Amino acid sequence: MKKHQSVSEVWDHKWKDFNIEQYIKESFKSDPWTLNHKPIIDKYLRRVNKGGIFLEAGCGMGQWCFYASTKYKIKSIGVDIAEKIINRLNLFLKDNKNGLVSFTIDDLNNSILPDNYCDMFVSLGVIEHFENSVPMMKTLHRLLKPEGVGIITVPNVYSTHTFARPVLKILNKWDIGYEKSLSPNSLKKLSIKSGFKVVEYGVLPYGEIFGFFLNSLPIIGNLFRKFSYFIEKRQNILGFVSFVVVKK
Repeated sequence: MKKHQSVSEVWDHKWKDFNIEQYIKESFKSDPWTLNHKPIIDKYLRRVNKGGIFLEAGCGMGQWCFYASTKYKIKSIGVDIAEKIINRLNLFLKDNKNGLVSFTIDDLNNSILPDNYCDMFVSLGVIEHFENSVPMMKTLHRLLKPEGVGIITVPNVYSTHTFARPVLKILNKWDIGYEKSLSPNSLKKLSIKSGFKVVEYGVLPYGEIFGFFLNSLPIIGNLFRKFSYFIEKRQNILGFVSFVVVKK
């Protein structure tokens, strides 16, 4: 990764070689990040009224917008600071219109969207890429309607990822810029500080307590993954992903 890249440049570079249509289809079949978030997102998406608005805050390739609009028939908007991927998504929409999805370039630290805009938002792996996450959290609070619900996830500090990150940087294998980790309790406190009420929080079952390397080993790797899921579902400290569900 080049030094001194902006957040927008980092993520435009990250997504530049991805095929949008293929990614949207394949992410719900084989992408661990998408598949492990799906249960908790489904849990709350099914409660949103059909006339509501779903916001994917820091949308990247926008798969949750397409998912919410296709499965739940909810109007969905994806916003991201990465201009090139938003422009690509809007070009993609010209040939794949369903009338419910739109994408907008937006900096969630100072959003152009109006107050009380959405009935539900998800912000998955976004706020940790900013040294000060408070402005973005307060923006998300402003955008959420009263009694609306939001889901926020970040890397958990109590994870092998915390140790792998500096190693990857030393090896010049890290390509996503600044990133920090937060424990579930720290994420909960940050949410309350930003004005939210916390509905639930903890560790999102992901299967990577022992890290990707051990999980990828032949035969025994699957055992590590299963044991990781077993542990993550029974406590709120150890795990790859911290999550919080919030209301306004």
